[in-house]
Amino acid sequence: MSQENVEIVRSMNEPFDGVDVAQIDWASEAIREILERVYSPDVELTTLESGIGSGPSRFYKGWDGLIAYLQEWFEPFSDIESTRATT
Repeated sequence: MSQENVEIVRSMNEPFDGVDVAQIDWASEAIREILERVYSPDVELTTLESGIGSGPSRFYKGWDGLIAYLQEWFEPFSDIESTRATT
């Protein structure tokens, strides 16, 4: 992977440094405002296909798509964390 691509990925993840992303309410207006400041309204995500037919969808577009992706990706981790906290 080129250093340029590494820097692009790092810059995309930078707003979440030090944040427990599994606990974020991705549907909140505050999160949407942050994402709108950082990402282009034309943002597009293409994910790897899941071999077992579960997980995020294949393609997301725009801020609504980005939010849907983040919700789908992190939701299972919040369930694990809340289960661990109660045991």
